[in-house]
Amino acid sequence: MATDSRELFYDNGTLRIPLADIVFLNTEEERASILAPLPKFYFVIATGKLYVWDGTIWTIINDDPFDENSLPPAGSLPTLLFVRHGKVRSLKLGDEGDVLTVRNGEIVWEPPQYQ
Repeated sequence: MATDSRELFYDNGTLRIPLADIVFLNTEEERASILAPLPKFYFVIATGKLYVWDGTIWTIINDDPFDENSLPPAGSLPTLLFVRHGKVRSLKLGDEGDVLTVRNGEIVWEPPQYQ
């Protein structure tokens, strides 16, 4: 009979690192309902996902960064790829001289504003 030791390791192919101070949660809903997460690792048993809370956002440690929204829409090349909340996103290149900025929590191209 096998039993779960509740030990967790990060393997990168050549190195095995034991992870300590991990909060084990049963579901994603349980993780999402934490009102004041501490800066530590959280493992969701139902999904097998390992998260870390950095004080601002949740980052999935063992998730694929690409999803159905990662590829740029047809006709939008050339495109800039960036990572937002652990997922690859695309942004069509701006016009000549435009600069990247953040407006309402989104990354957008805008003409430079000189003061």
